[in-house]
Amino acid sequence: MGAGTDQSVFVKNRADAPPGFFAWEAAGLAWLGVATADGGARVVRVREVGERHITLERVEPARPTPPAAERLGRALALTHGAGAAAFGARRRAGPATASSAGKGSRCGRSPAGVSSTRGPG
Repeated sequence: MGAGTDQSVFVKNRADAPPGFFAWEAAGLAWLGVATADGGARVVRVREVGERHITLERVEPARPTPPAAERLGRALALTHGAGAAAFGARRRAGPATASSAGKGSRCGRSPAGVSSTRGPG
């Protein structure tokens, strides 16, 4: 999927992605999304994963308000509380769980070497 196809998605591309790069990202998003059911922060949904791209649902910006900031802070605290024992800890299931990726978080910046596209533009 590339630019010019769907405004409801955000596509991250990396031509030199190592094997499994985006599958691991999808698995991480799915892992973070597990906490959503218990009040954790909502995580962006993964629509498609390929060797050189990941397609995510598009998250539209909203006007920040003090009550929204408080809700997000509480939700993030729950998400962090449900997390791994250490930074970089791996979940027992690897990137194969990416197909069930789920409830999503949004990223403000792309890592070095990653380009992003969105719908027609």
